[in-house]
Amino acid sequence: MRRGFDTAAMREDARAGLELGQAVAGELAQLEVLRRMLRGATHAWNNALTAILGDVRCLLEERRGDPAVAAAAVAIEREAQRCARLTRALQGRADWRPGEPGEVDLGALARGLEPVLRDTVTAAVALSWDVPAETPWVRARRVDAELLVLLAVQAVARDAAGGTELRIAIGKQEDRHVLVSIERSATEPSRATGAWDALVGEAARMLAASCNAEWSVEPSAGRAHVRFACA
Repeated sequence: MRRGFDTAAMREDARAGLELGQAVAGELAQLEVLRRMLRGATHAWNNALTAILGDVRCLLEERRGDPAVAAAAVAIEREAQRCARLTRALQGRADWRPGEPGEVDLGALARGLEPVLRDTVTAAVALSWDVPAETPWVRARRVDAELLVLLAVQAVARDAAGGTELRIAIGKQEDRHVLVSIERSATEPSRATGAWDALVGEAARMLAASCNAEWSVEPSAGRAHVRFACA
């Protein structure tokens, strides 16, 4: 005879395994709603940008000799292209699935993240990159390595005041490891961290450990690093 499911016991087991505080539960629920909304929003925004760029180019053809129209069209196209880059970046990062670590070119990864960060970090904060022409391949999935670097940069950038510089650098290979460091030029008082920040930090450390890397953030010192194992 088939035994029935004890749904009450199952719910109790689930609650025991996921003891979330109210703040973390709210952040997690909001994050999932935003993730699902993002899919539809980026699709709609991409269609709108395509229409805007098409209309701007038609206007340029119709008013070919008008310098005011040309200047306005160039400005509109520049901003529309920036938004299109952001849309593609969001669409490519909307989902995450587990998988085995592979190998990733750290220099190519950094160069791919450069425009994404420039478009998403406030323009009042300068970004300085130090990426050698030749960088080692490291042991990680590209999606995981990107997440670790993005989380580290965002953690340091969130307390940065206007006029601050963020320096992102890839160091030399040492002891079969390579360090990606993020440093803020000025130390600012860090905002208080909560349960969600602690959870994100622990998630980043667990993700790093899955590919033999290390993730560390020191908000009060204005620095962070990700230490990858070379492939």
